[in-house]
Amino acid sequence: MVEVTDVWARSCVAWAAGPCRTGETTLAACLEPACGPDDLDLADRGFPSREAVAAKVAAGKHFAWRVSSAWKLRRCGRPLPDGTWKAAITWRGRIVKVRVVEYHMDQVFGLPPGHPLLAAPPPGVSVRVLGGGAGAACGQPDDGTIRVEVSETVTIITSLTDWAAYPAGDIAELYGLRWAAELVYLEEKQTLSAGQPLTAATPAGAYRMAAATVAAHQALRIAGAAIAAATGAEPARISATALRGAATPASTGPPRIGITTMSG
Repeated sequence: MVEVTDVWARSCVAWAAGPCRTGETTLAACLEPACGPDDLDLADRGFPSREAVAAKVAAGKHFAWRVSSAWKLRRCGRPLPDGTWKAAITWRGRIVKVRVVEYHMDQVFGLPPGHPLLAAPPPGVSVRVLGGGAGAACGQPDDGTIRVEVSETVTIITSLTDWAAYPAGDIAELYGLRWAAELVYLEEKQTLSAGQPLTAATPAGAYRMAAATVAAHQALRIAGAAIAAATGAEPARISATALRGAATPASTGPPRIGITTMSG
């Protein structure tokens, strides 16, 4: 199952599901009509392809996609004044140009001993052991974890080639919003279904259950959008847990509404 999500409203725009033998990129291609010319498509490393880049550019649609080092992008012309640069993407004899935005990211984690990131970091990721337990480093009892610094270079290709109109810092910040999609999945899989897997007897039944979950989540988010408009809050900062509680009448007395905003 793959979704196109609205990261501002934290809601589902369109979704597609298929059997296990159908890959996520195949399902994602089916959802392309959900993206309009005024939308900015954000995607993680597993989804972009040269075919998709050529199709987006041909359709006049915009994207900011993270790509892996396997793309081996080559500079095309001189670097732009803001330090970004252009690269040529070839697909079936057609060449399209994209803008490349790169930035470095350092994060500190507490990892348990034997974590795969300690033994074999993925390509392009550097892991430095800082020593001591993560809890001890914060003045708390040692929790047995290993404190490490993870460094990696983030590479984004985008159709927004005008460096003056679309500064590199803004592109990086927009890409950071992509994580709101993960919160949509979390709400659908945990908040609404209490973490229970679909147990339908047939694929058609599982599809209907998934559709019902998406519909229920969308109903909550529509209510959240109305509350956000009335209070001046950002729709994505209203938690689905609070919305679900507001939609469920209390066992005694009139329904009570309480909205909790997310921090960070």
